[in-house]
Formats: sequence, structure tokens, C-alpha cells
Amino acid sequence: MKALKRTLAIFLSLVMMLSALPMISAGAETVYKELVLNEKQSVKVADDAVTLSFTPEKDGWYKFYSMGYEDPYATLYDSDFEMIDECDDYDEMNFSICAYLEASTIYYLEVNAYLYEVASCKFDVCVEETIGVESAVITQYPYDMTCIEGFEDESVDFGGLCVDFTLSDESVVNWSYDEGEFEVENCSIIFDRSEIASDKVTWILTCGKAKIEIDYTIVENPIEKIEFVSENQISYYKNTHGYNSENGNFYYRIDIPQGSVLNVYYKDGTKKEITDFSYDREVSITSDQYIKPWDVGTNYITMSYYGVETQVPVEILTSPVKSVKVNSVPTREYYIFDDEWGYTNEVGKYMFTPTDLSGLSFTVEYLDGTTKTFDDSDIDMYEETIGGYDYEVRESYAVKPMKVKATLVFMGYEFSYNINVVEAPIKNIEVIWGPENCFYEQRYSIKLDGTELRVKYSDGSEKVIVLDESNTHYYVSEYLAGYVTDGKVKINFYQVENEYAEPMLLFQAFDSWAIFDGLYVEENREIKDIKVENFTPDGDKLKVTLTYVDESEETLVFKTLGLEKNSYTGMTVILSDTENGLVFYEMESKVENGVTVSYVVRLFGKEFEFEKINYENGDVDMDNTVSIMDATAIALHLAEIEKLSEFRLELADTDYDGVVSIMDATQIQLDLAQI
Repeated sequence: MKALKRTLAIFLSLVMMLSALPMISAGAETVYKELVLNEKQSVKVADDAVTLSFTPEKDGWYKFYSMGYEDPYATLYDSDFEMIDECDDYDEMNFSICAYLEASTIYYLEVNAYLYEVASCKFDVCVEETIGVESAVITQYPYDMTCIEGFEDESVDFGGLCVDFTLSDESVVNWSYDEGEFEVENCSIIFDRSEIASDKVTWILTCGKAKIEIDYTIVENPIEKIEFVSENQISYYKNTHGYNSENGNFYYRIDIPQGSVLNVYYKDGTKKEITDFSYDREVSITSDQYIKPWDVGTNYITMSYYGVETQVPVEILTSPVKSVKVNSVPTREYYIFDDEWGYTNEVGKYMFTPTDLSGLSFTVEYLDGTTKTFDDSDIDMYEETIGGYDYEVRESYAVKPMKVKATLVFMGYEFSYNINVVEAPIKNIEVIWGPENCFYEQRYSIKLDGTELRVKYSDGSEKVIVLDESNTHYYVSEYLAGYVTDGKVKINFYQVENEYAEPMLLFQAFDSWAIFDGLYVEENREIKDIKVENFTPDGDKLKVTLTYVDESEETLVFKTLGLEKNSYTGMTVILSDTENGLVFYEMESKVENGVTVSYVVRLFGKEFEFEKINYENGDVDMDNTVSIMDATAIALHLAEIEKLSEFRLELADTDYDGVVSIMDATQIQLDLAQI
């Protein structure tokens, strides 16, 4: 049991301390920490990179890598410090570099890490013999072997390219460009263009020791001209819809009006219409405003498609507003140091943007003598418009509870009013008890049930909050983070590290914080084999049996606490509760012809693929049988006792009305009773 209290000065001293570099100076010669084949080398990184050396005893392929929950990146150099390869993110935010090395030659591996809030981090680096790519041969050339004159690089298409790579163990890997994987046995596939000749362009594919040349014939641009058509002119009031740069110039953000069309006219008389500018990568939009800042009047953006350009006017307008009278200010008060609306900068100023305009009313007097009053009914805070016109709220700041000037720009006219920044409701947080058994392996994060926080409020009252499932929410991320609520106010928590790269938990609300430093990490027991059963797309009740190198076994049942899909990568991160603690793992849908055919799961450094199962409507628990348990699952969801995932909600909608209700549970019961 620990009673914990830390001052801000102590915490800052922890996170600001720098570690010594793992290299020493011996006279004029630098001695680097040496990597030994198949042995883990512990590395501690602070502010600067750490350089390790490695000298192989024989020629061959070697892999340098790091696994774990830190975020290191690495660069491999030869004996003259010429770069061989580099790697940033690879498998659970770590690096892996594969290269062919010569015997009795020294090589250098420089490793670093993104430190974020911490002063240092510690992880293991290993080098081992591996298999690499020796040679390659093209088995199918790209579908289109031409590129457009004047647009050679951008118009090259490698679609259809298939290559057979021969590895150092004499096995062959069949690779296709269309599959979207650009790595063979840890060797990256890289495309580089050589010089452009009069009639062709040569691209060079390299992977390991393999090198292939692919020639594309240069053809005449088939496009005659392009034409931009829009019912709405692109126009902005001066110094709005953009940002002020560090050099003092204002740069405008260009949005293409809805309903706009780019007509592409071909030399053969055909025509193409482009309406979705956000997803057509061949459409390029540039401007000269970064070289010559725009002023009031007509300016131009350059729109191009396959190297053919057209000029599109952008009007910068003078504000028609003469003056503004504020009738009532927004009603919202802002808490000092509330990170929901802003942040505290390095000098202690609370920088925030007061975007809640509820209650604002103002009267505009125009240059032509007319007036108009705007109020709540005219304000659309989601679209950021007032009366159909764009508005912008400038950033404000406070250093203590006080009246603050808020600035709003409407139709290019800037006006101000006062808002209140008040004292935060929480004055102090203290961890008075944390779980006694806080040892956990690095692949898990500890669950905080039972942790006790003493919260002192600004009104003089205090309360002890005991963390449990009812008040604690964990974020879906690769690190332990989340928040606790007392019913009204959120207390954020997230994992940080001390100067020894040991994990601590920071609880924070406004400018109040407390540290729980009882998180002690054990080394991971090395896993020999993983068996995964009961797979469902949401991962709930996933059964995982771990076999360790000492032949001991452990079976875990996963309870899904949340999942979140990254729209950019397509990966779904799943947060689960297990007997050993919280586990974050990844799942990806494998799609063929626009249809999901299987799911790829990456768990504890290994990859599994599961065929997609088409569950029967009503099979809410996904056990391939519709039973009374499915009706019970719906009832528990409606009672907010055990929430259903989006996958299970689709199956729970038995009457297909788009809403999960008690009628869906009743329908299952009627079907089972054959009524």
C-alpha cells in the first residue's frame, strides 16, 4: 500500500533529466557499445541518439530489430558511416532493418526514440542471422507500359507487375504490386527513376541484392485542355479562411465549392467530368500566394490534371461591415487550464479558443447604411457559419481566473467582447491507494480497479473516488490512458516514465495532478507458440493460449472494452481486458473485389488470419446458434449493463428497422417458440 504525493517541481525534474549516452571517449577514438549476435542489448535513449556497433563473423543476411511498447527508430551505416537503410515504424511501433553484411567489417546502428512527455526510454535491440533477397525476375509486366510526356513520373502505373524473388535459402516468393505489400523477408521494395530519355523512362526496382529495370514508353499527352466550371465563385474576405504565418503573411485555405466540375477534353473528342476533387489524386491545386501574398482583388489558383493546367480565379474581398455592436456575450464560462478547449504553453499561459457562441447576439451596420441583428438562431457552430456566412474565432489566453477578450471575425470584420475564465472546480488530486500487486509484463497494461483518488474541490469539499468499471474509461491506444469521472468532471490519466524509463501513471485535471509510481514492469516471458480460438470481428471472448519456452501454458479470455478503426491505415485497434491486464492489438480486414473475405489479427508480435463468417441474423453472441442467450444479450444492452459492439448491433436488429429495441429480443423468443 502506498500513500503518494508529489510536487510539480519533483515531477518536472523527473521528466527533464537526461541520460548519459552509451558511448565513451577513449582519447580521440569513440568506443561504441557492441551488439552481439542473438543477444539482446539494452538501450536507454534520452535526448540524443545512441550508436551501437556490430562486426559479423561471416558474410550473410542480418536483421536488426527492437520489439516492445516504446517507439524507437534506427539507421544502419557502413564502416564509413554511409547510410545503408533506415526504419521508423515496424510492427508495434518498432524498427526492423535487414541487410547483407560482409565478414570482419564494422557496421553502426544508430537508434533514437520519440520521447513525447518522457525524458528517456529503454528498450532492447537485437541482431540475428536471417534470410534475404538475392535476385529477382519479372513474371508479368505492368498492364500499361506508357507514361505521358511532361508528366512522366506521375503517370507511371505499376499495376499488374508481378515478380519472383529468390531468397538466400533458395526459396522463391511470388510478389504482386496489386497486393500492396512492399516488403519481402524484411527487405523493402523500392522504386527509383533513372534519367528520362527522349522516348522512354526507366524505373529501377530494388529489394535486397535484387535489381530490375522497367522501361516505360513516353507518349503524347492525350488531353487537349481542362476547364473548371462552378456556379459559386471562390471568394474570401481579407484575412479570413486561413492562417497567419510566422513571417506575418496571411495564407488562404482553398476549398472547392460543392457542385464544381473539372471538364477534361481529350484530343480524340471525348470528355471526362471530375466532381470529387478530394479523392482524385491526379487533380493538383497550387497557388502563388506563398511567394506573392494575395491582396484584395482577383488572384488565381492553378488547377492541373495530368500536366495540363487551367487558372481559376479567387476573389479576396473587402469587408462590407462598417461596425458591430455586441448585444449579449456568449454565456459559457471557461475553466482555467481546461484542456478540452486549449492548452498551457511553456510560460504558463492558458491558450484556448472560445468557440461556444451560445447566447451571442450582435448587430451589424454595413457600409451601405443597412443593419442586421444576428443571434442564436443564426449561429451554426458545427458548420461555423452565422447567417450563412463563415466566421472564425481567434485564440485567446489567460493566466488566472479573469475576464478575457474574445475575438470573432465575421464577413472579414473583427470585433471583440469579454468572456469569463473561472477557477477550475478541482483544486488538488492525490493518489491515496494503488493496487498492491502492480507487477505486469510489458505486453500488458495494468487495470486500475481499486485505485483510490482523494479529490479536493475549489468549494472546499473533498471526495474519495474508487476506480471501477462504472467510472473509469480506457482509451483505445497503444499506451495505458483514459479518464475517471466523478459524475461531472473528468480526471485524465496516462502512462509516463521516470528518468530510469520506468512506467508511472499521471492523473491530471486542469492544473492539478498526481502520480502513482507503483507500476513495476517485469521482463516478458518468451512466447514459443500462440493458439487463438473463438475469433469474432469485435474480439469479445477471444480465447488465447500461450505456450512459453519453458513449455508452461497459460490461457486467457479476452473481454473487449473498445475498438477504434483508423480511417487512414484501415487498421482496427482493439482494447481488451484479460486475466493478466489490458491488451491492445490490431485487426485488419482483407478485401477482395470490394468484399471482406477474412480478418488479419496482429497479437503479441504474431499474425493470424481468420476467414469471415456470415452470422445468422439474431446470433448476437456470435456462437453460430440463435438461442435465448441472444435475446438476453439484447436485454442487457438495452439496460446498459453490457453494451454490444457495432458488429453485434447489426445482428441484434432482427426486425430490420434500424433500431435495436426490446422488440428484437421478443422476435428471437417468438422464433424459438415457433410462434
